[in-house]
Amino acid sequence: PWADKKLNLKDPNTRNGVLLAVVSGIALATHFFGFFLAMRLTSVATGTALAALQPIFAAYFVRLLGGHIPRRVWIGMIVAFAGVLVITGVDFQISTRAFLGDLAAIGCAAVAAVYVIIGARTREVMSTATYTSIVYLTCAIVSILVALLTNTKLIGYPRIEWLYLISLVIGAQILGHTILSFTLKTLSPAIASIVVFFEVPVSAILAFWWLGQFPPLGTIPGLILILV
Repeated sequence: PWADKKLNLKDPNTRNGVLLAVVSGIALATHFFGFFLAMRLTSVATGTALAALQPIFAAYFVRLLGGHIPRRVWIGMIVAFAGVLVITGVDFQISTRAFLGDLAAIGCAAVAAVYVIIGARTREVMSTATYTSIVYLTCAIVSILVALLTNTKLIGYPRIEWLYLISLVIGAQILGHTILSFTLKTLSPAIASIVVFFEVPVSAILAFWWLGQFPPLGTIPGLILILV
């Protein structure tokens, strides 16, 4: 069923599932903080490519938890990591700001991997609708608390900014993350995470078309290595 008719909180497995969903929501909020910080500090193409290391971290975490990782996956990790070294090395030479953006993107990739690992475990005991409801609510509460603690402006933005935000919520959040959570019922977290690699070329094209933004030429070999 898409939704649980009634959660039996007396069941230890259900209680653990709810607790894990809350932790997953905190991880998702942290991922968003890191991602948007990266978008401020470095180029869209570079930040998205580094954030797309999520499946690499997911595979590594699966291995730490006792799962089997084929040799070809380890080779892929090494190639991707070489791409990371190229990108961060170039950005470090360009500016400290871009380098910090790279670090934020890598951090948000690691947290996103934690998010999908927890999601895969939680989806064993609850439906997609219940899991995502708890995760999104927790993420919203954490985000609002951080905004209030940092005196971030919450109102007074132009109408177009609200339209962008609504588009993000409907597209990336409700559709994207919910579908990802749905697939975790039957797919490994590492496999389900691979879809984020498609963000790299799409975001680079959109950033060039919409923002006139092109990544530094020195980072392009690193972007190619991560995609490979």
